[in-house]
Amino acid sequence: MKQYHSLSSRISAILPLAVLGLWASAAGVGRCRAEEPLKVETVAAAELKFSAKYPEAPGIFLTASRTNSNLTVTKAELVKVLDAAVAPMENAGGAAVKVEGAHAEKALQGRMDGILMWGPYQDLEPGVYLMVYRFRLDADPIPGSTCFADVCHKASTSSGERLAVEKLVQDQWVETAVPVFVPVKKAFEFRFWPGGNSFTVDRIYVYKVDPGKRAKPEPGTVIPLGLPVQGRPQVALSPHEPNSGQIDIAGYLPGTAIRCPYTGKMFLVP
Repeated sequence: MKQYHSLSSRISAILPLAVLGLWASAAGVGRCRAEEPLKVETVAAAELKFSAKYPEAPGIFLTASRTNSNLTVTKAELVKVLDAAVAPMENAGGAAVKVEGAHAEKALQGRMDGILMWGPYQDLEPGVYLMVYRFRLDADPIPGSTCFADVCHKASTSSGERLAVEKLVQDQWVETAVPVFVPVKKAFEFRFWPGGNSFTVDRIYVYKVDPGKRAKPEPGTVIPLGLPVQGRPQVALSPHEPNSGQIDIAGYLPGTAIRCPYTGKMFLVP
């Protein structure tokens, strides 16, 4: 399955040096109940802990890790699974249907120019996460269009992945990972934007990860400064795509290098 960016570089790129090696509890995102049996497996050289309720979890994580053989995640824990078609997730006119190959009992099908799916604002404890979105393209793509999976705080994107829809294979499931660094405890929402195309969205898997060592930037790399938004110190605009929307920077210190969710390029917090 084709992915569009190096997962290891995306994970390491979003991490300030102070959080390297961080491994903490993620109780704030609604982990599996104690009565649900837990399993531990080694997947792509990482120790993965997950609920037996979601036997597909190792395969989902492996698909994400295969994007780069230098993946440095050493520990991972599945802390949340969200079915796109049922509460607490919400949608704009989509249909909950049984779909072959979906892991959820029913998946969400729909075509929208704007946002198709969103929800549910829930707290995440500080740490590093991979949010893996599972979806598929259902019809011929609109030429030149993109789809966008993002994680946001107070309606401003914190991290995301934008894919060229013409590169997707119709009726083939895709698992794309959105890396998120959480500097302070705050509530996040998960969203999917189909770009006017017809999609089926299955589930979102939330993994808490220990990313290991951070990749060093290339010598001579110049990172541009983000663009401040007047009267809104908790958000900024990307210097790479200033018209794509406001980016959540709450909890970051000025000068911290963070990843633009629209391009994957780095910029400094203003």
